[in-house]
Amino acid sequence: MDTHQLEYILAIAEEGNLSRAAERLFLSQSALSQQLAKLKAEGLPPLFVREKGKIRLTDAGKIYVNGARTILKLKQDAQQALDQLDNRQTRCLRLSISPTLEALFFLQVLPWLKRTYPSTQISTQVLDMGQIHRALENGTLDMALFPSGRASNEVFQYNPLWEDELVLFTAPGLSYTELPLLLPSPETHLRTLCDRAMALSNLRRPLYAEVNSIDIALRLTAQGACAALLPRRIGKTEALSSQSLEPAFYFHVVAACGRGIHPPLFTDLIAYMRASFF
Repeated sequence: MDTHQLEYILAIAEEGNLSRAAERLFLSQSALSQQLAKLKAEGLPPLFVREKGKIRLTDAGKIYVNGARTILKLKQDAQQALDQLDNRQTRCLRLSISPTLEALFFLQVLPWLKRTYPSTQISTQVLDMGQIHRALENGTLDMALFPSGRASNEVFQYNPLWEDELVLFTAPGLSYTELPLLLPSPETHLRTLCDRAMALSNLRRPLYAEVNSIDIALRLTAQGACAALLPRRIGKTEALSSQSLEPAFYFHVVAACGRGIHPPLFTDLIAYMRASFF
């Protein structure tokens, strides 16, 4: 007997009328009658009798109704416990955010998180790839946002948010071949991708500086001091010209988390970032 059948028995017992019980359950009367027939076919003793136009419980029916109430209460309590567990699991969201994504996260995502999950505390840090994987594996990190050359991973769950391209930005009228190159800091996710892209395109220029701030990189580039190798979508501005590498170098921005079942906040956060960014 499943819990739906228990709910049917309770409704009939409490209403004392098949038609009213069917209406309460949003079923047709014939469908409810079929459910009673199934119980009889399963070898159960009669649960109801008709007396003076009303449906009354038999002694066996009273036993089943008492058991049904107990089982349904246990089911309700279990669901409430699971809901509370979800809330406890997401009371503090521990994130690692790549430096080049910090402005996007704090200016766009964080306000939405605070509105949607006001009781959730947000803890952020910056970790390299090895640290991220270890932290996800040992449960000290919930999610990491970073650029990646891969959209999937065999061990961890990678959720691609958007695809981007590494391009060379320069002030209008200037050629990157005449300028030193500004790059992200070493040991960062984006620098790893930049090094790979430069090797593939055989790009060799003197180094101007290494910075993680997109705003600083764009300002220096706009002043004509350097060319900058940056993601097209993050660095896009009318004040600068951009040029693809040869060959063009594409990558993904991903939200990574450990494999397994995750609270609703994870799903909502990933869906929001996918819908909101570009």
